[in-house]
Amino acid sequence: MADRRPEKEPVADISQGVQLATMHALARYWANEYDWRRCEEKLKTLPHFITEIDGLDIHFIHVRSKHEYALPLLVAHGWPSSVIEQLKIIGALATRRRTARAKRTLSTW
Repeated sequence: MADRRPEKEPVADISQGVQLATMHALARYWANEYDWRRCEEKLKTLPHFITEIDGLDIHFIHVRSKHEYALPLLVAHGWPSSVIEQLKIIGALATRRRTARAKRTLSTW
């Protein structure tokens, strides 16, 4: 790896943070085992956009439901999270059907 790693921690538990051995294993996984191309292919199937808000470029994915009474929903993430963590819920949220009761409730708003 082309990075500088700290010396092994002086304690045998996580009281001072993540163990160095855990970080080594994680770095090896990301570098050698994680299927980045598979992840990239999933991302390419979604409609990506960039807009500017208060001078900052904001990336977002906009997936519309095919159901007439679907409520708009904004799912956000913070640092150091990633949109990749949201991939598993996008399909379920966009295809879930609302009940007749939910449709009646929406029509009374």
